[in-house]
Amino acid sequence: MENPPRQLLIGNDAISYVMPSLEARIKEIREFAALSNTTDFDEWV
Repeated sequence: MENPPRQLLIGNDAISYVMPSLEARIKEIREFAALSNTTDFDEWV
């Protein structure tokens, strides 16, 4: 395999188990992206 995945989910049950969790994490990241972007630190002391 030329470009293997970082994590290989084996079988439909594995995909069905993992996808809702990943989708929930992505949703949460998108919801708080604006807040996260306000925390940039521009200057070093």
